[in-house]
Formats: sequence, structure tokens, C-alpha cells
Amino acid sequence: MRIKMNSYFSQGMILKCHEENWILGEDKPFQLIMLELCKEGIPITRTLTESDSEGGWKIAIPPQNPGGPYEIRISGEDTEKISDVYFGQVFLLAGQSNMELPLNRVMDLYEKEIMKDIEEGKTACIRQFTINKTPEFEEQEDHELLGKWVEVSKEGLDELSAVGYFFAKKYQDFHSQVPIGLIQSALGGSPIEAWCSREIIEEVCPELLDELEVYKNPDWLANKLEEERKATEKWLAPLLADKSPADFIRRKDMQSDLNWKTIDLPTTYKGIDDLENFSGCLWLRKDIHISQEDLDKLSDQVNILRLGAIVDKDDVWINNHWIGGTEYRYPPRKYSVSNDLLRIGKNRIYIRHIVDQGQGEFVAGKDYFLELTNKSYKEYMDISGKWEYMIDKPMEPRPDTTFFTWKATALYYGVVKKIAQLNLSGVIWYQGESNVMMEDQSLYPKLFSLMVKEIRRLFQKPELPVITTLLAGFGPEEPFPGQIGYFRLRQMEIIDGGLKQIGLVSAQDLGEYNDIHPLRKKALGSRMALTMERLQKGRASTSLGFVYEGPYLDKIVERDKSWILMFGGNQNPLQMEGQSCFLLRKKSGWEWVTGQLLNNRMIQIMKPFTHEHILSIAYGLEDYPYRGMIINSKGIPLLPFVWELD
Repeated sequence: MRIKMNSYFSQGMILKCHEENWILGEDKPFQLIMLELCKEGIPITRTLTESDSEGGWKIAIPPQNPGGPYEIRISGEDTEKISDVYFGQVFLLAGQSNMELPLNRVMDLYEKEIMKDIEEGKTACIRQFTINKTPEFEEQEDHELLGKWVEVSKEGLDELSAVGYFFAKKYQDFHSQVPIGLIQSALGGSPIEAWCSREIIEEVCPELLDELEVYKNPDWLANKLEEERKATEKWLAPLLADKSPADFIRRKDMQSDLNWKTIDLPTTYKGIDDLENFSGCLWLRKDIHISQEDLDKLSDQVNILRLGAIVDKDDVWINNHWIGGTEYRYPPRKYSVSNDLLRIGKNRIYIRHIVDQGQGEFVAGKDYFLELTNKSYKEYMDISGKWEYMIDKPMEPRPDTTFFTWKATALYYGVVKKIAQLNLSGVIWYQGESNVMMEDQSLYPKLFSLMVKEIRRLFQKPELPVITTLLAGFGPEEPFPGQIGYFRLRQMEIIDGGLKQIGLVSAQDLGEYNDIHPLRKKALGSRMALTMERLQKGRASTSLGFVYEGPYLDKIVERDKSWILMFGGNQNPLQMEGQSCFLLRKKSGWEWVTGQLLNNRMIQIMKPFTHEHILSIAYGLEDYPYRGMIINSKGIPLLPFVWELD
């Protein structure tokens, strides 16, 4: 029998330094197991154990200093070798899509920096283990963990967490070239309930228990998944029948331009008579003109067609050659166009747009242009504005898909329980977008607190450092206060909940009003690393030598004609990016008011001329900070607040 271990224990792994690490596996029953830790082929430690009556075994590696590479040899009935092993710091990345977002999605901002670091070997000590996420609704006897280790390389950019990468880079500023292992468990769209145990759900959300009993039946779950897969395939099949625009035109026999209508892109389909609430397939086209001179100036590098973001699915052709497609709404549309696809004169772009459930849109505020890469510069050809479209196949809305990995307890049993034998340095949590619309937001801090306690119990670390993230700005200017704004207040309650070793990092200034997946992940990862360093060194430290937090409201002093806001945290000093970012609440509603900075440390708000009683003063309740923010000199924003007045 070959020795069996989960895939975490494989080539390239990183284990926690300075502490004991356990490796688990299986062999035949009552088999003597020997582990040797080797450096340059020479064993430096040797540990023995014996498998139990069912063949399971657990063996320890003594504490090691940071560094590597090592080889681990495990001998039983046969021998397994794990090469290229390092010891360093190991962090769990958890939450949803903004933690999961890979490096290739942020290359527009950071490509030169990332590629330079890779070429200079500065990323060799950062690795990520990406877990395969499968929904499970009760503890399994077999805790098999599937996944793989990925190094920071040009080939791995589509898998590596952008937040995790920049966190690791900044963390290494304090711990020079210490190996960093990132365990990527985050899953886009997952609510906090998916990360909680059954006991937590039973205590906080007992109404979810009945459906969990159904999901625990593996046969029912498999049948349901297959049923939904077939329904989706059946819905998509007629929409994808045409392999090219030429097939579509030939089938429709509609060469005449009279059959096409005009539309201005980007736009939402809402308000367009035949496209409002439309589900199904339509085609769009636009002609662009390229001169001989433009073609002669092109370099050997590829050109890029940017089509912003599209709801929901698209395929794109230029001059009847397919150049790319995207399956769902969120990724930016960025398609390579080689020089040989471009012609002198008219070049026609076709888009097959599939709308799932009546909410078609080309998202405004994004890039819509053809980026021509010339020998000495880039030229941008605007492709927004007038397009033509033709409806092909109207359909009923796409059948719903059940994301079982989003269901309560699915990731607790499917991920968290399976990695509980690993030794962690900390947890980085970026989640909340999927809980903004929960019926009772007040449940969120309670769920979070219980989840953290359970994770610490599982990993046997009562004060394991945990970082959580105040959601990034996103959404329309109206209405206010917004759901995200209110949700941030609930996130703030986490800090006041009595948990130790919790760090709160703000991302509200790092958002994009029209994109729930903002690109500025470097600043966020850096803030997380600074906060983790503070947690690991202890809050009482007075010699950190860096700014890790922003200001927070400490108190409000009332005067005859004004209120004076005083702050704690790191002011360093205060700066105002827009003055009318404060709210007064009266019985009749909210009112925007202006603040005045005093001595770079306090803010004065003048009392309005009104007979209405002012109930509270608030800040940071916009979903996106359209009216500006208060920051310190390091750009870290003031935390949101609602201060009730006497």
C-alpha cells in the first residue's frame, strides 16, 4: 500500500516556522512510520510513530527556523518524498471574491511592478495553496483535502490572490524574505453563514436547519446538481448554435442594414423598449476604420480590445475571427488582437451578447477602446458611442442555479474542518458583500464572533490573529444612507465585541462606484500586513515605527453654535478630501453638512438654523464616498460612525 496524504503535503509546501507541525496520512494498519527532515540530502531530524488499527497516522516535525529548501522523507510500507519544502509564516485567506480576485485582474495597475519582482526573483518565497471548494454539510470521516501549490510566476497569475500577494510582499518588509505560505480558501459570493458550523447556525439562524438536512443527502445533492446542469445546457444550446457572425447572418438571411437598430454604448438595457427585461441572445456590431499609416506603426506586441464589463455573457469577433469571450458579468473584457487580424479600412467588431435574467448592460464608466500598440507609444481608438444591434433569440430567463457552496455550513465542513490540522500564523478575512442585504444585519457581528471563536478552537490557538475588512466603496449616489454604509457599522461592532487579536482594515476609500471588484489591492494588502504586524507584536508596543490604522471618532463636544469632533487612533494629521461629508439626522430625515478642519486634529460642524432637534451626527454612511472622506497623512480613512446626541 502506498502512503496516502492530502495534497497540502506536497512539493513546494510551506510550513509554520518556530512551531511544531503535524503531517497526517494513511498506510496499512499498525505500520511503523518514520519521518526524516533532510537538508541537502542529509537527515537533520527523525521522528517515529505507528499507524492505528485503520491505518491512520499523525507525525510531528520539530520546530524549525525560517528557511529552506528541505526534503521530507516519510517511510512506511513504501517511501514518499516531499521536496522543495520551506518553513515560514502561513496565513489563511478566507471570505469571498475580493479576496479570491487573482493577480491577472489587477495587471492594468501593477503589471510592471509584478513582472519586475518576478524577473528579479523577489517573489520566490511567496507561495499559495489553492483549495478545491466542495460543499459539505456534515463532518466527513475522510478529511481529504484537494488543492495545489502555486508559485508566483507568469504562469500562475490567474490563480494567485492579489490581496494575498500584496499582503505577503509588505509583510516581508518587516521579516526579510521569510517564506510566506498563503492558503487560498476564499470563494466568490459566499456569505458568512457558509463558513459557520452547524452549532453556530443552530444558535443564530435556526430557520436554515431544515434545508441543511436535505443537503446532507449526497444522492439528492448529486441529482440536483446534474438536473440544474442539464437545464442550463438546454437553455444555452440554441443561443450558442452559431459558431460565428457569418453563421448568424446566413441563418437569418439578413444582410440588409435595415434590420439592425442603433444603440449607444455603454448603457443599461433598462428603458430600451425591446431590450428592457430581455433574456436570450442578441448581436451587436460596430465598424472601425484603420489607415495604412496606423498599421505600419504597429509593433510586434498584441493590441487590446477593451469592452468594459458586460452583463452577462459575451463572445467577440473582429473581421469574423473570434478573439475571446467571458462567461459571466464581473471580469473586465480585455481581448488580444494580433496585427494580422486588422485590415486597412473597415474592420467590423461583432459581439454575441447573452443576457441571463433580464438585466442586460454594458457597464458605464469603464474602458471601451481598441488599444493599438505602436512601436514607440500606444494609441487608443474609442469604440463607445453608436453601435448596431439585432435581437436573435428571445428566451425565458435562464434557469436558476443553486450555489450549494454558498449554503450555510458548506465551507465550514468543506474547507475549514479539513485544514484544522495545519499550523497557522493568522487569518485574513475579506467578506461581507453577500451579507449586505441580509434581513437582519445585526446578526452579522454575532456570526463573525462565533466563527472566529470556532476557528481558534479548531486550530488550538485562542489568540490566533484575525483581520477583517471594512467593505470597499461601491454603488450609486442615491439613496443615502446606503445598505453598504449601514453594513460597515455592523462590521465596526466586531471591534467592540470583546474579541482579542482582531484587526479591522478599511477599504472604503479603495473602491470603484461601478465595480464591486475594485483593482487597488496593493494598498489593501499593505494595510493588512501592517495590521497583522501590529497584532503579532501587540497593541501595547510603542516602537512599531509605522502607521497601521486610521483615525476614529473619540468624542463630540457641544458648544453654543457648533459641535467639535475629536479623534483617536492615528491622525498624523487629519486631511479632508471634500468637506460636506457629514450627516445630521433629524426627525424629518438626514441632511448633509460641512465640516471645518481645526489645527489638523479636530473638525468643527456648525449647528444649522432649524427648530428641529438634531438626533445624531454621522459620517461614512454612503455606499461609495461621493462627497469625500477624512484621512490621515498616510491616506488611511476615518472609520464610519453614528454619534447619538443627548
